Parts: sequence; C-alpha cells; structure tokens
Amino acid sequence: MVKTYFKTVRRMFGKHLIRLISLIGIVLISIGFISGIGSPTDMIKDSVTNYYKNRNVSDFIIKSKTGAFTDEQISAVKNRYGENNVEAGMSIDIRTGEKRSLRLYFIDFENSKINKPELVEGEEITSSDKNCVHAEEKDKIIKGYFVGQKVEIDVAPALNLPSEFKIEVTIKGIVRSPLTFGKDGEPSYNNSEDTEIPDNIADINKLDLLENILYCPIETIPFRLNGELYVTAKNRDLFNSFSSGYEKYVEKEKAELTEILGEQIRVITLYDNYSFKSITASADKVRGIGNILMVIFIAVTLLVVLSSMMRLMDEERSQIACLKTLGYGSISIVMRYVFFALVALAVGGAVGFFVGYGVSWLICYVFGYSYVMPPISVVVDPSYYFRRGYGGYACRGILYRYATCEQYPRRPFTSETAEKRTQNTSREDSFYMEASFV
Repeated sequence: MVKTYFKTVRRMFGKHLIRLISLIGIVLISIGFISGIGSPTDMIKDSVTNYYKNRNVSDFIIKSKTGAFTDEQISAVKNRYGENNVEAGMSIDIRTGEKRSLRLYFIDFENSKINKPELVEGEEITSSDKNCVHAEEKDKIIKGYFVGQKVEIDVAPALNLPSEFKIEVTIKGIVRSPLTFGKDGEPSYNNSEDTEIPDNIADINKLDLLENILYCPIETIPFRLNGELYVTAKNRDLFNSFSSGYEKYVEKEKAELTEILGEQIRVITLYDNYSFKSITASADKVRGIGNILMVIFIAVTLLVVLSSMMRLMDEERSQIACLKTLGYGSISIVMRYVFFALVALAVGGAVGFFVGYGVSWLICYVFGYSYVMPPISVVVDPSYYFRRGYGGYACRGILYRYATCEQYPRRPFTSETAEKRTQNTSREDSFYMEASFV
C-alpha cells in the first residue's frame, strides 16, 4: 500500500513537471528579489560599521572658538576618554570661490592614528621632507591635485592674521580620508554653525562644499596648532551605523564636553558628516522599498501557487477518488500536494538565494557611483526567507483546508443529473452516427 502511494506521487511529479517548473520559477523570482532588495541595507550598514572601526574614525571633532586649547583642557579630555583616544591638531577652511572652499589639515604624520588618510598614490611624508603635503583624491566635487604639483596658499584670512601669510607646498601623495568617502561633496566649516547637514544630494549642493583638501605636517607653519581635538569613543561597538544607543551617547557627551571645556567650543559629530549620514539614510530607503515589494511579491506568489495547486487537485479528482476507495485518509491525500508545493518552495528558495545575492551586490555596486564604498560585508538576512516561508505555509494551510472540506468530490448523483447525462449521451451517439456516414 505504501509502495502504491509513492508510485502515485512519482507519477504526479512526472505528469505535472511543467507546472512544478513554473512554481519553482515563481518562488525563485519572489525570494530572489525580496532578499536581494532587503539584504543590501544590512550589508552596507555592517560595512560602514567595520569601516568606522578599522579606520579609527573620530566620534567628536572639538573646535576651539578661541583659536587653541590649553594643556589643561587637553588633559581633562584625555582623562575622560583615555590617552590613546584623543589627538590634537588643526584644520582651517579657506574660501576659494562661490560655495567652494579649500581645507587644510595640520597633523602629526608620525604619531597620528585617528582619521588617518589612506595613501593611494605617491609616497609617505617623512621628517626630512620640507613643505610636502598630501592631497585628497578627486571625485565629483573635489578637483584634486597631481603628485609633484606645487601649490601656493594664503592662510592669513583663515587664521585672522593682520597681513598675508603665503606658504608654498608640494604634493607628494594622493590620499583618501575616512571622513570624506562620499563623492557628492562634503560641507565646509564656512557654513553657519547651525546649518543642518542633509542626507541627500539635492540639499547638499545648496551648501558651501570642499573643492580640495590638503594634509600638511604640523611644522608647515610656525604657529601653535592645537585648535582641534579628535576624540574616539571607548566603546567602538556602540556606533553600529547610528544606533539609538549611539545617538543618546553623543548627546550626553556633547553636554559633558561643554561642561569640561566651556561654551567657547564647537562639537562636530558623525551626524554632521555627510558621507556617513547620507550612506546610512540611502541604505534605509532601500530597505523601505524592499519591505513594500516583499508584501507585493508574497501576495502574488500566494495567489499563483494556491490557484495552481487547486487546479491540480481538480484535475486529479479521479485519482483522489481511487485513493479514497483504497482507504487513504484526507491527510495522506493532501500531503501529496503539500509535498509537491514544498519541493517547489525548496528548489526555488535555494536558487533564489543566489539570485538575491546577485541583486544585493548589484545594488551595492550602484552605491559606488556616489561613494567610495568600504569593503562590503556579506550579510544575509534570514528573515526575508522566513517571511516568504510563512507565506508558503499559509498557502499550504489553505490548500489543506480546501481538501479536508471535501472540495474534490463531484456533485451528488441525482435523477436530474441522470436525465441530463442521458440527453448528453444520446446527442453524442447521434453525432458519431452522422460522422460515420461521412
């Protein structure tokens, strides 16, 4: 009896192979696109978090409005965050045109570990180099320089000097800063202090943007250059692509820094950094689109699979009747069709995983047009597969209900149906008799 049961199952798969392939295709497309559009958000956010940790990005840039921090103030900040989590330096923005500025960083190349730029072309600067600097890699907004180019800069306006003070520097290398991986521009400090940093390209173009960035040794100019403090949080896991806990931490620390250093400071956080802010906002928008498409795809797949399986059961009424006469129960009969649908779900889901993986990488590749993308982490969100599975099991549940409610039997045989069947038979007989004389 068991052998007969499995034989009918095998014949069902062979007879309805095209139907099985079509169901596999529907499930494949559904899972592929749902997971492919939903997963990039986690992939991008996880990559940004790893980038933040690996490049030791600062959580706070504290600018002094008086020009420089005292040794006591620097020590107070180091006592709170740790000796290795605080570095002193300086940056100034010089306006070069309408809504365009040049930024100069003055840093200790030998000892700097926070926000350290990555060298992509040229050579490192050594202590024997005189007036040699690094330049930021060019993108859509940053014009960039070439290695060996000489640049003359007047720093007097930015330092509020009474007369011009020009320096001539030579570009020794091209670097990529961890703070400016967005290709659509980074706002300069020449924007007003209360300017809200946007997270989209349409609004960022309304602000004063950096058209070039130079990284100079701290000895380039003979002034005390500790007007900025670069601070990293002790707990690097708190960031997690702007988690709610990180937001509370930032607000708390801004208040603490104001209490330690006084009111004459400006605290700049990653919420004021366009590159970090915009990439996470764009990733969240992709997830929103994915959630909408998930509902649509699951609904369509449910309807297609359910209608297809119901038609299959209608086509196999005679086989179902035979199985009933052999003593098989409703559950055993329905399990044949549930197994048929589960095979379609399993095969379609397995292939759909790779389709979704490809779609995810395609979306991350598109992000590369606006960002110098950090190394992408492979993150697969199982929830998208489980949600699709829930839809599939709901379909099987309806199918089971359809069968156990005895939907497969024909209408009861009555005298009225017998009379109609006799009339139909006589018409068919007369048709065949006429056809035989032709």
